[in-house]
Amino acid sequence: MPGLTDSCAICRRDFGFSLPRCGFCHRVVCGDCSSRMAGAIFCSRLCAHSFFYGGDEDVGEDSDERVEVEEDE
Repeated sequence: MPGLTDSCAICRRDFGFSLPRCGFCHRVVCGDCSSRMAGAIFCSRLCAHSFFYGGDEDVGEDSDERVEVEEDE
């Protein structure tokens, strides 16, 4: 569950309020870094595509390189 303050998993900025979580991988993401598809919030187009179409197909997006981030919980 998000805390009283959250850090975006993509840009690492701190926010004084709770941020939404990606609908696929559950990483916390801010409004500037989020990607929306069909009304849902995702941390990248890769997660959005995987959620709706499965993870077997290539998205063809070079800008969303996935970096493993350790979350402090």
